[in-house]
Amino acid sequence: MADKQIAEKIKLLSKIEPRREWVVLTKNEILGKKYEFTAPAKNWNILDYIPVMGLKRQFAYAFLTMAFIVVGVFGFAQRTLPGDMLFSFRRITEQSQAALSGQDNLKAGFETATRRLQDLAQAVKSNRTGNIPSAISEVKLSIEEVTKKIANTTDSEEIKNIAEQVKQIGQDEVLANKLGSEELKETSDALYKALDEQMIKEIEKTTLTEEDQKILEESKVLFTEENYSQSLEKILSISE
Repeated sequence: MADKQIAEKIKLLSKIEPRREWVVLTKNEILGKKYEFTAPAKNWNILDYIPVMGLKRQFAYAFLTMAFIVVGVFGFAQRTLPGDMLFSFRRITEQSQAALSGQDNLKAGFETATRRLQDLAQAVKSNRTGNIPSAISEVKLSIEEVTKKIANTTDSEEIKNIAEQVKQIGQDEVLANKLGSEELKETSDALYKALDEQMIKEIEKTTLTEEDQKILEESKVLFTEENYSQSLEKILSISE
């Protein structure tokens, strides 16, 4: 090997630095003293766990602040009524929960309609006159969606459960008056009519007693007279 090549290799070796642990152990052996190797302390911070997506650290504080504001807004929105500024946030939350649970059926639609009816009752009972028109509009939309789902549902047990709950809602004095009012009569009649049609169709497939057959005929008469809510009550008395 040429002298020049040897010199270059020695130069490279001189640049190699020993590991810190090796240095400490060697000192222990030579000096007879005990040195402990400790890794440099690291101060952990919650910001180390926050994905700031390339933003500078100072923007992480803005991220945290916005997160707390959003959580607070959505929490407060749950107590709002139709017509309030933050009601749209409440609707978004409900829709997101339904989507995450995979619900897009008659039961989910009726649960939404029930919440809108409760909102309307709350607005009326607390005399929040400014919220009532918006609450009525929300009830209309939700009931119309339920009515469409009823027409396409073949689950007779689910239809019966919905009918029973509608009957209970009709016993609430405030809601009964509202559902019978001009603003909601057409919408509520359409709901009762859809329930009547489905339940009559199912009952006609069964064998009835003479008394039940008589009740069924009475419900059909009420149906043709467009007394849909009374017709539903008759039908439900057969099912009991």
